[in-house]
Amino acid sequence: MSSIYRLVSMYIILAAAIFGIIAPSSVSIALDSSAFNPLNAFSRNLSYGSEGLDVLELQRILNKDPGTLVALNGPGSNGLETQYFGPATLQAVIKFQEKFAEEILAPYGLSRGTGYVGETTRAKLNSMVETAAGSLPGNIVMGQLAESPNVISISPVQGGNGEKITVYGENFLPLNTVMTNFKIFPDIPSFDGKTLEFIFDNPPFQELQRIRNKGKIDDIDIPFYVWVANENGTSTAFATFTIQIK
Repeated sequence: MSSIYRLVSMYIILAAAIFGIIAPSSVSIALDSSAFNPLNAFSRNLSYGSEGLDVLELQRILNKDPGTLVALNGPGSNGLETQYFGPATLQAVIKFQEKFAEEILAPYGLSRGTGYVGETTRAKLNSMVETAAGSLPGNIVMGQLAESPNVISISPVQGGNGEKITVYGENFLPLNTVMTNFKIFPDIPSFDGKTLEFIFDNPPFQELQRIRNKGKIDDIDIPFYVWVANENGTSTAFATFTIQIK
């Protein structure tokens, strides 16, 4: 990575903090689109940095209890669960483990949660998934809700800050949240359930464009990821848009 790119990256992170914009590391990118199987829901150990649909289901379970919420709002909160096991998930898992200490921690002689989703934590989570799945109709799969939004594509796929972007997909509601790894855009309407439009405007990119116009930096292409959430869930697929600073 060149020194100028490192400088730009640092600027974006600092600007994100100044303007209250979510930093890229706090948002998950959906990497696994395979179906979530409730019969073998938590089949692997999970820890800080893990990604996948099982992390998404973990956050959903944690968010069902006010005492173990992952987040009050934004990524990780109820209805905006992600596939990334970050610091907020870690703290929520610790609370979960301490709530069910007799089943999860006592077998190891522990009284404080660790945040590591190992054998006893997975067993407790699986028992909760099985209970929930047993009360659902046979055509509903935990972690893959039938009406969750699905992102298929976007247009255009590149442009400058302030570009109007159209998202194509399905199962959009009259009001949706467009999530990116630089900013969240709430209350975006969809009139047909298949398309929605929003304008990507972000103060750090405006400042970068001003600096570029003065010739102080070279042209920059910055990809970011777009996915959609609404009250029915969060899309597991995403689209990529590239901001062009030139």
